[in-house]
Amino acid sequence: MGRSRRDTPVYETNDIIHGFGEVPAVHQDGKLGWVLPGRGITFNKDEAEHHAKRLDSMIQANMKRFDRSLIW
Repeated sequence: MGRSRRDTPVYETNDIIHGFGEVPAVHQDGKLGWVLPGRGITFNKDEAEHHAKRLDSMIQANMKRFDRSLIW
């Protein structure tokens, strides 16, 4: 049986998570940044949040298109 999001422990992170979209945080040259899809790095939190929202909407659209669910 698969795990649901409720089973996932809560922990502090600088990753930006919006629904199913996640943009991981990195430290580069002593600054906090985020790795964008396509291997780009940004130090702008608003830009990283925008990409996390886009990833979430893309994942949700694919789930609807193929009638699939990521949560059991």
